[in-house]
Amino acid sequence: MRNLKRSITLVWLLGLVGCGEPVVSRVEPPPLAMPQPSTAVQPTESVAELDEADVKSVKPRSADDPVAASFSVPQNALRAGDTFEVSVDFEIAFSYEIQDRNSLPPAVSTLIELNLPAGFEAIEDWSDPTSFRSELPDSHMVYAGKATFTRKVRIGNAVAPGQYALSCLFRYQACNARQCLRPVESRLRVSLTIQESQTKTHPLRGVSNADGRPDIRICDAGGVSM
Repeated sequence: MRNLKRSITLVWLLGLVGCGEPVVSRVEPPPLAMPQPSTAVQPTESVAELDEADVKSVKPRSADDPVAASFSVPQNALRAGDTFEVSVDFEIAFSYEIQDRNSLPPAVSTLIELNLPAGFEAIEDWSDPTSFRSELPDSHMVYAGKATFTRKVRIGNAVAPGQYALSCLFRYQACNARQCLRPVESRLRVSLTIQESQTKTHPLRGVSNADGRPDIRICDAGGVSM
């Protein structure tokens, strides 16, 4: 009797709750992450600009020095036997001037000294820019505005391929109508790369010159000296 009551009670409870299938909650998958644009910093300098950092050196103006100076060499490929040009540029602030290279004491003349590695040779003196009459009472010759000096240099035939350092020492004194500043002396350095010579091989005479002509010092196929 007691078991019968328990059975009836269980049937009644099941009727209240229901015998439906269990409810399964659906979990939505997380949204796919969309690719975002890269925020990494990309280099802004081109190869040419990076190379220029080696072939040009700059001294900027300052509060005590109204003259900016730079020293540069060519960026194109150079080889043993080539001739190239170095350049020194002065950018002189408005109302200032510097003495020319031929000024006599007590004036402080502008000085430019080129220092070359072994095997390099300066074959000409500096080419001077246009000089002007000073606005000071003695009307001496000066440089004003932008003054560019150039000089030719020859690379010896025996110079091996590689990187070479060149430097330039310069000195000047800047003056205006009120005063002459203390003379400035500074040295700038640049780097020059020498590449291998483009020699060619003649099918009968062996190694030829860089311009492709046979080297007459090489014997021909018959063994006779040319």
